[in-house]
Amino acid sequence: MTGTAMAAVAAAMVLSVIVIFPDIYIFRKYLRALKSGLPGIVHWIPTAALIAGLSFLAIPGLSGGTRVFILKSAFAIVLCICIPKLLFCIFSLTGAVLDRIRPGKAEKACDRAGIAAGLFAAAAFVFGFTAGWQILTVNRITVESADIPEGFSGYRIVQLSDLHLGTYGGNKGFVRKTVEAVNSAAPDAVFFTGDIVNSHPDEIRPFTGILGRIRSEDGVFSILGNHDCCTYGTHDKDTAGKWMMEIIGTEKSMGWIPMDGKDTVITRNGDSLRICGTADGSRLYTIYLRHNPAQWRDSILPQASGSLTLSGHTHALQFKIGRFSPCSWLYREWDGLYRERDGNMLYVSTGTGGTLPFRLGAWPAIDIITLVRVQE
Repeated sequence: MTGTAMAAVAAAMVLSVIVIFPDIYIFRKYLRALKSGLPGIVHWIPTAALIAGLSFLAIPGLSGGTRVFILKSAFAIVLCICIPKLLFCIFSLTGAVLDRIRPGKAEKACDRAGIAAGLFAAAAFVFGFTAGWQILTVNRITVESADIPEGFSGYRIVQLSDLHLGTYGGNKGFVRKTVEAVNSAAPDAVFFTGDIVNSHPDEIRPFTGILGRIRSEDGVFSILGNHDCCTYGTHDKDTAGKWMMEIIGTEKSMGWIPMDGKDTVITRNGDSLRICGTADGSRLYTIYLRHNPAQWRDSILPQASGSLTLSGHTHALQFKIGRFSPCSWLYREWDGLYRERDGNMLYVSTGTGGTLPFRLGAWPAIDIITLVRVQE
């Protein structure tokens, strides 16, 4: 069995546990005996809509807008309906098992607890869809190192990542608020670490005037993310390449400095700092921009020393409770500052946007990073 086939089987099994099992359990235990069949019909509607929507995704030539709508709707059904149902079933089954072991009132008590847990989860997920994705936060981080040049001690960076502008549609308010937060930090430099779009360069056009107002002393430096390569919008490599170059051109027109595959050196008070680069080592203190944090261990750590890498990409899966996120199961470094003994550091931003308008716990964020030189 190929890796793709195994992944499809695993996805089907997970979908069955999250979606199908709770519906069958609730129907058989609570709805089948009702005289009216209407509650049972209503009960199955979300699951039927989810399966129908996912089936439609297999239709060739489905428009990008329709595909995005189906994915958003499916995600909302899973989070706001299916997972709360699953939580209720877990509580209900626990009560049923306890009653079998020691007869009493455990099942009714667990059913009530399950209803409360399900309603709480549904409310939380609805909040993530309606308001959570608009709660902009500002993270302030200090990076201390003896490798930072004296002339750059106190240098203030704003990292902006994963805007995914296509998700906002015509909503310019949040993007405007983000730009105002960036400018209010009075940064020396702004680094955008990729994924300005979901799949097509047209997504940027409504926002070029707003994003072009970002200001910093040394400029706005940007790299591409996986979505900016536009392979999610078309299977034609030539078209994807053309769209990618259009994104780079649009960023240039906004006054940004695209840095993919390039280096630049900033000089202050006789000291120099290297931006972006390729992981070939340098005597200068270097800030690498890499969209995917996995590249830190794969390509930078083996050759660099005393450097800072800025990444995005993970979004913390747009869901976090305290310091926990399922993202930690997928990425070794997924949020915040990481240090190695050789002086190399990585900062992973959870970004501001996402392919879906949802954030819970992992709120949209810009990151203000201050470089501070310390004695060895």
